[in-house]
Amino acid sequence: IIDDDDDDDDDDGGGDAAGSAADALEREKETGVLTAFISNMLTNLGALPLSRIHTMLKMFLSGTRKYDQSEAQLDALLMRLVEEDKLEFAAGKFSLKA
Repeated sequence: IIDDDDDDDDDDGGGDAAGSAADALEREKETGVLTAFISNMLTNLGALPLSRIHTMLKMFLSGTRKYDQSEAQLDALLMRLVEEDKLEFAAGKFSLKA
């Protein structure tokens, strides 16, 4: 019986992989929405610290596009955008690349 349970877990692993791929696509789409929103925010307001960006995302992205990331997750996204030369980070603030 234990072996059968292990086999079932292996079968579920394939389903989990498909689910993981779908989750990854959804996260990528969500990241695109966040990136566009952050870009517009920085265009309109100028350089902002992480905490202000995080607070504004929580306030304005609710309803159909609910924002539920932690500040650490947002920081990782923003730093990735800095590495991709889409944003700049100086004096504790993020801004659009000039």
